[in-house]
Amino acid sequence: MLAEKFLLVLETLLKSQIRSTTYSDGAPRVMSSSQHVPVQLPAKLRTQEGLKRWRAYARSTVERP
Repeated sequence: MLAEKFLLVLETLLKSQIRSTTYSDGAPRVMSSSQHVPVQLPAKLRTQEGLKRWRAYARSTVERP
């Protein structure tokens, strides 16, 4: 009796773990452990001058209190 209950609990835990890795429509949930997402910059931003211009633009668009 105790062994049957243990197996039912184990089965329930496994099913809930499997369900949590998918969305309700069945699509898989993607879980990333990477620190960052690699980004391919456009060619004009790959130069130092392009990066300087981009940083200046990004700083100018930030709202300051």
